[in-house]
Amino acid sequence: MGFLSIFLSGAGGSRAAFDPLAVVVFGHAVAVLVSSWIDRRRPVSPQRGLRVFASVAILVWFAYYASRPNAAYLSSLLLPYGILLLDTLRAVTLGTRGMARIPWKVGLSLAALALVVIPHAVLTARLEWPSFVRGIDHARRGTPPRAHFLQGVWLPDDARTRRIVSQAEFLRATPGDGPLVFITPDNLLVSKEAGVWPDLPLPVANPFTGTLTADHYERLLEGLRSPEVERIYFPSWRGLSRKERDYSPNIQKFFQMLSDDLSETFEHRRRVSGWEERVRK
Repeated sequence: MGFLSIFLSGAGGSRAAFDPLAVVVFGHAVAVLVSSWIDRRRPVSPQRGLRVFASVAILVWFAYYASRPNAAYLSSLLLPYGILLLDTLRAVTLGTRGMARIPWKVGLSLAALALVVIPHAVLTARLEWPSFVRGIDHARRGTPPRAHFLQGVWLPDDARTRRIVSQAEFLRATPGDGPLVFITPDNLLVSKEAGVWPDLPLPVANPFTGTLTADHYERLLEGLRSPEVERIYFPSWRGLSRKERDYSPNIQKFFQMLSDDLSETFEHRRRVSGWEERVRK
């Protein structure tokens, strides 16, 4: 459980971190709704209606980010927040022209832009630029000469892709005479390719992304130890290159911890088709 306490404080084992932009987005949306409620007797203009709509969307979607406080889950809020950001830019523009009616609003808008919004935009562009360049390069080169087309996605012909294909083929041929429990970093792709989904006590297919707290993890262990679960399939890392194994070290640590915690109930039986099969003792 030591690994869990260190890494599993956010979605997918990532460390939950304070993000000032989340505070700005949430606070701005609340401010717009409060202001609209105060001025509710005034006629509603299209611009005001659009701002209210964006604010409501932000607050509804913010619950998803709050349950998984990770920068990746904040991205869905940025599109509706762009509508509210226009108000911030307008306030700054009026302030620079000496036309602002509320001086403190200009100062607050400047602070939000200079200290939070612009730094976040620059950092995001810096982090995502390599991915953008790779995407452009892949688009120019076209389909790789040796590649697998799985579920609408071209994947390179490497050991990890072959493992996905082998795992899916094995699951398709596995008799359905009991709960089919399998766990792999590629759960979604493997499940769609195989046409079957894992029988897991979680609302998502991947335990690594669905186990957010120690309580979730205990419930996962309890479900996996239930008598009706006769075997569990873990991914085999054999044959993968070092780069393929190390693309997410936390995933391997999580799976190893899960395997160790289940060792009193399940034992290793065989390695088959990209899986490590563990059966009930």
